Amino acid sequence: MLGSFRVLDDRNKCPPWMIQQAAMEALDRGYDIINCSFGLSARKSTHVDHFKPWIDAAYRRGVHVVSACNNTCFRWPEWPGAFPSVIAVNLAATESEDVFFRWDAKADQPPGHLVEFAARGTNLELPWKGGRVVSGKSGSSFAAPHVAGLLARLLSVHPGLKPPVAKALLQEAAIPWEPGFGGG
Repeated sequence: MLGSFRVLDDRNKCPPWMIQQAAMEALDRGYDIINCSFGLSARKSTHVDHFKPWIDAAYRRGVHVVSACNNTCFRWPEWPGAFPSVIAVNLAATESEDVFFRWDAKADQPPGHLVEFAARGTNLELPWKGGRVVSGKSGSSFAAPHVAGLLARLLSVHPGLKPPVAKALLQEAAIPWEPGFGGG
């Protein structure tokens, strides 16, 4: 099932409770993937109260959550991407349509962030309001749906994959990140 909920206003602002309502509605409708092309600062601890309930509900129901990360610095934690069960996506400065696995830590230490994936997200040509096309747009908000689409393809072949299994398969299928790809 495919659907869309608009929660951001014209200034890309939204109260966290509205995101929670939209996510719960998606869960109630039986969606398999929830793509969140946004993030709210995890530095504001009050936001977690609006994200944790539906992230946990999605995980328990086997629903996959994909989220964009901060465009300025992907290491800045944001909800919902800061939850380990969420597939957090950064933008990559590449022409490739591949998905990249971003585990840029040394082998003997954990990463300092939860953003594990990246996809093309810079200098894009996009359909826009009023049937127009705009060029030069960049952001992890455009990269996250790319990963959600790959996840949908994976689930079309292997329906019923639980979120941790699907995330592990995406890690194995993705191309290793190289610092030259740039991004946030």
